[in-house]
Formats: sequence, structure tokens, C-alpha cells
Amino acid sequence: MNATLHDAMLILQLILSLCMAHNVSSTELSAQPGTVLIETATDTLCLENTEITGSPFYLEGHGSFTTSTGSVISGLWGGVSLPGILTHLGELRRDDSVVFVASDGYEMTNSGEDILDESDGIWIIAYTRDGIPFSESSISNRTIKVGPTKPNILGHTSVQDVTTIRIDGIDFRDFTLTVSGLRQEHLDRQTIQSCVGCHGVEIPAHIDEQFTQYSGAPLHRFLAYADDPLFIPHAQDMSIRSYNGNRAQSGYPVRVYAANGKIMSLDSNMLHKNDGFILGYYRDSHEIPENEAPLVLIGYVAGNDGERLMYLPNVTGIELAIDSDE
Repeated sequence: MNATLHDAMLILQLILSLCMAHNVSSTELSAQPGTVLIETATDTLCLENTEITGSPFYLEGHGSFTTSTGSVISGLWGGVSLPGILTHLGELRRDDSVVFVASDGYEMTNSGEDILDESDGIWIIAYTRDGIPFSESSISNRTIKVGPTKPNILGHTSVQDVTTIRIDGIDFRDFTLTVSGLRQEHLDRQTIQSCVGCHGVEIPAHIDEQFTQYSGAPLHRFLAYADDPLFIPHAQDMSIRSYNGNRAQSGYPVRVYAANGKIMSLDSNMLHKNDGFILGYYRDSHEIPENEAPLVLIGYVAGNDGERLMYLPNVTGIELAIDSDE
């Protein structure tokens, strides 16, 4: 048996198996600790944590991630190379969206380009840290980047307890949301997706003559990025909580900008602790469609004839019109 065929058999025997070969459903498989479903446009395959070290794609390396509170978690991580295993399954395009889904429903999307780029490290699904299997802890796996330079990534991009990796042929769309006020922040797609994963709210609406459901993060969550000249969410000790509630209740204009130049102005007092206004990131459980992307402002306000829908697609910026002397 030649080496190439031998490696291929190892891959099939030790790591990947068609779900149907197990005679169990995808739902049952995803419930089994450590099992990761890899869903492509044509197949659903299973990555199992048994005998991972025998895989041709197994590797170990140093890396770290920084948590939302600034703590750095580092170690020697051992697991399966994501570019190795995903390219083995078929051609992974640089424009592909690679979605990692955790057991609690948290999602994080990477571009195919990010996964394939090994210049500063290799993305892996780690099953061990410093030689200790995750099976001995409260989680079963974690995505992390490792390499000779000991790469560091943001904590919200390091997904723990991954149950599904989805590559469905949808092109990755990157974008930035600019939030300005007493300071200015440029929030990337993954930061916003993480916010939705942690603080997600769903709002139904009747758009384009059909009922639909938007899922996103409350607009008041984004006030915290620009209502203080020094602090932004999580980047300080836990005694400082999100946005300035007293300032919000005093009232200042919150202007939301769309790519086509349209502006919707709301009052911070109305938004204070109000989950009824969101920046929608998903529509009917899928990414916002291109004609509404990247984000949709949606919510309801009371009117003389009942609730009135407030809707602004193609959102790219938020401005807090706060007097700097306040």
C-alpha cells in the first residue's frame, strides 16, 4: 500500500466518517461529547476526538487568546489542523464563510482566507492544553491559532465546545461599524457577531410584504463604545458597567447612518435598557441579505395608532451627539 493511500485510510478511519455510517442522525452525533460535524454543501462528516493524535493532521503548538476582561490564556495546544482537514474535504475558497457553532448556540464566522493563511500561525481545533485533555475539564475542544511566534487572538474568536463547522458556499462579507461620540471605535464583523451571540434579541417584522424575524444586539449595547472618552466595554475592571446609564437617561441624540446617506435619529433615554431596538445581524437565522447588509436597525415606537415600525437597512455607523462638557 502506498503512503498516500495509507494516509487517506488513516484519515477515514481515525478522524472522518460519514454520519450515515454510524447509523445515527446528525442531531444525535452533535450531542456526543467532542464530536464535531463538518457540514459542506454536499456532505456532512464527523470529526471525532478518539485517537486524534494518530491523524496526519494532528499538531501541537503554542498560542494564546485574550479574554474580554484582558486576561491572556496561553499554553501548548494539541489538536487538528483546520486548513489541513478542511482542504482535504474539498477546495476551501478564500472567499468562503467558515462558521463555527458552539454547543450553546454561539457562532463565529471566519473567512476561508483567514483559515488558509498560515503566515502567523495555524488554526486548529484543540483537544488538549499543556498535555491535559479537555475531556478532564468542563469543555471538549476549542479553536485556537498556534505557531512558532505564539500567536495571540481575541477571545471571542476562540470558540469553545464546537459542535458544528459549516461551509455552505456563502461568500464572506467583511464590514466595519463606526461608533463615534466622546471617542471613536471601528467594530469589525466578528466583534458584532460576538455581541449578538452573547446579547442576542429577536424582533419580528413585516418587511417586503412578508413576515420575517431579525436577530441582533440591542442598540443600547453600542452606546458604551463612544459615551466615555476613556473606557469601552470589557476593557476595564468589572466595576465599570457597560454604558453610562445616567448620561443616557439625561437624553442625547443617537444618530444611525446607512450606507446610502439616510439617517435615523433616536433618543438615548428611549434606548436606555431597551432591548426593543436592535442592530439586526441575522434575518430568519441567516446572514442579513445583501440588499439590507451589513446591519439593519429595527424596532418599534408607540404611536397614536399603536406601535410603529422603525426600520433602516444598510447601517454602517452610529453617532452619539454628546456635549463633551457634560
